[in-house]
Formats: sequence, C-alpha cells, structure tokens
Amino acid sequence: MTISNRRFTSRGGGRGGAGGGGGFTLIELLVVVGIIAILLGILLPTVAGARRSAARTHCASNLRQLAAATVMYLNERKTYPAAPCDPALGDVYPGHMQVRLLNDLAPYLKYREVKATDTLHTLPPIVKCPVREEIAFYVDPITIGATFWFTGYDYYPRLDEQPNAHGVLLQPKRAPRARGGTRGVLLADPVGWSNQLGPATYVFFHTRRGNTHFNGIGAADTTSLAGQHRAWSDGSVEWLNASDIDLTPANFETTASYKIGVPGNYWTYYWF
Repeated sequence: MTISNRRFTSRGGGRGGAGGGGGFTLIELLVVVGIIAILLGILLPTVAGARRSAARTHCASNLRQLAAATVMYLNERKTYPAAPCDPALGDVYPGHMQVRLLNDLAPYLKYREVKATDTLHTLPPIVKCPVREEIAFYVDPITIGATFWFTGYDYYPRLDEQPNAHGVLLQPKRAPRARGGTRGVLLADPVGWSNQLGPATYVFFHTRRGNTHFNGIGAADTTSLAGQHRAWSDGSVEWLNASDIDLTPANFETTASYKIGVPGNYWTYYWF
C-alpha cells in the first residue's frame, strides 16, 4: 500500500495565512500522533506512581492519628480498647473494625460516632485506608455477632488477653499488652493469607501495579505487593517493603504474627 503525501489544508488558508499554501501531510499527522503516544506512555506511569505515593502518605497519616488516639484511650482508661471479637465464634479477628472499637476512638479524633447502618463510604475518612475505598467489595456493614467493616486497617492490642477460642499469637512481643508498658504494633495495613472464604489467597492493599487484593478475591501470590505500614505504640509509623516481609507458605508459623482458624478446616494468618 502506498501512503500518499497529500497535503491537507484548512478552508481558511494555509499556515502562512490566506493563500499561503500551508497545511500538513498524512505522514506529519502520523508522526505527531506517534509522539503523543510516546509521551503518554512516559507520563502515565509517573502519574500513577505519584498517585500511589500520595495514597501511602495519606494512609501513614491516618494510622499515626489512630495510634495516637489509641494511646490516649490507654492513658485515660488504663487499658487499650478491646480487640475486635466475633461473639458468635468467640474469636478475635484484627481486621474486623467494629462499631464499638471505632466509637471508643471517636472522642479523641473528633469524628461522629459510627452506626451499624453506615457503609464503608459513609464512615469517617480517618478510619479507612484511602486505597481501600477504591474497592467495591464488602462495602456494606457485616454482622456476625457484632457489626464491623473491613476498613483497610487491622487492630492488634490484647489479642491473647481476652476470650479467643481459636486465635494463636505467634509473635507475643509484637502485640501490645492490655495495660501497655511494652512497645508493640497497634494498627497496620492488612497483610495476610487466608483460605477461610474459599481458595487460599493473600490479603493486601498497597500494590506495585495498582491492582488490589482482598479476602476471598485475592491472588495466590504476592508479586504485586508493595509493602505495609505499621503504627507502633511509641508513635512511630514504619513502611516495610514487600522484600522485608517473608510470606513464604512454608515459613508461616515462624514469620506470621498471629493466626486464627480451625485445624483441618481453615486458617487465616496476619503479619504485623
């Protein structure tokens, strides 16, 4: 096929003015389109990277404030708020952010008390990971003995100091004691593994390529995991890269911090 070098002109005259004989050729048009495509290919990953970086900064800020509120609660009540417990099973699930827990922190962060009728999108912004709000799954409140949401944050104090039928704290030094006194992780982005809702999947939100995995709809591998924020009881918030978190299945029992499940049936592991 032969590409014509025909020159296109506007009705109002060429580039040099009326009667100037200006215009552009098909080849010139294709070159311009090609340049635009190349520029978009260069700029879009940069824009996406900046967006993910901004979301991480926002997330770290939320966790720092939530951790500070948790410490203020401790200072006033001489104990941390109770861990999220499923009364129906008698189990503690760090990712079940319940009405009671969120309202325990409300006076310190000056947000309105939440209600069991709230959806994920109507909860106060500070209690949610900004990446979590992009996901359309589990938006409505979940009620299994207690009402809770998957907000994109997990809460870890008192995991082994209140009734817990099946939970096992694998790293006791990481979970803060009920009355404080030791350094531990108060809250963090979810990083976990579960086969409770079907095929075994990893659970995390901060990803390299912008795709997000969550309970029951996640991936069988961690190739897109970017990392995890951890908010400590001393006020610090650290970011761990994916390479700093060992999620090898053979090592779960020694690298995970907490597990819950029924032997021979299902398990969920949490890293913090």
